[in-house]
Amino acid sequence: MRFHSLPALLLAPMLFAACSDNGGIDSVHRPGNDGSTLQTAPSAPDPSTDSAAPDAATDRFVREAASSNQFEIRSSQIALERSGNEPVREFARQMIDDHQKARQELATAITGSRAQEVDQTALTSRHAGLIEELEGAGEAQFDAVYLNLQRQAHEEAVTLFSQYAQNGQETDIKDIAARQLPTLEQHLEHVRSLQQARGGSTTPSD
Repeated sequence: MRFHSLPALLLAPMLFAACSDNGGIDSVHRPGNDGSTLQTAPSAPDPSTDSAAPDAATDRFVREAASSNQFEIRSSQIALERSGNEPVREFARQMIDDHQKARQELATAITGSRAQEVDQTALTSRHAGLIEELEGAGEAQFDAVYLNLQRQAHEEAVTLFSQYAQNGQETDIKDIAARQLPTLEQHLEHVRSLQQARGGSTTPSD
C-alpha cells in the first residue's frame, strides 16, 4: 500500500505549481457537474479605487469654462462688427485676446488631467441663448445689451472659477482656475464701469 501512494505524493507539488501559474486559487481548474473543468476568473478591480476614474465635477467645470470662453470670444466678435462705441470696442478686443489665451491654457491643463476632452468652441444652452439675445438686439440697444450680457456672464464665470479653485480635484485645472480668477474679476469690474459710464445698471443679476 505504501508503494501505491507514491505517485500522489509526487503529483502534489506539480498541482500546486499549476495553481500558482494560473493566477492563484481563483483561477484553478475545478471539475464541473458533467465531468468537464471550470475556471474561475480573477476578481475584477473595484471601480471606486481606480485613480483614472472620471471626476464629474471637473468635467462639468471644463465644459462650462470652455463655453464661457467661447461666449466671450463670439459675443465680442459680434460687438466689433456692430458697435460704434470705442470704449465698448476696446473692451471687446480685450475679451477676445484674454479669453483666447484662457482657452489655450485650459486645453493644455485638460490634456494632463483625468478630465474628458471637450470641444473648446462648443456653447452650453445657456450661452447659446445669450448669443441669440445679442444677435437679436436692435442697433440702438446693442451696446447696452452687450454690456449687460457681459456682466451676467462674468458674474457666473467668477462664481464657477472661484468654486473650482477652492474645491477642485484636478491639480492642474484647479491651478488654472485660481490663476484666471483675478482676470475674470477685473473683466467684471471693467464692464460694470462701462455700464456706469453709460448710466446703466451695475447691480448683480439674479
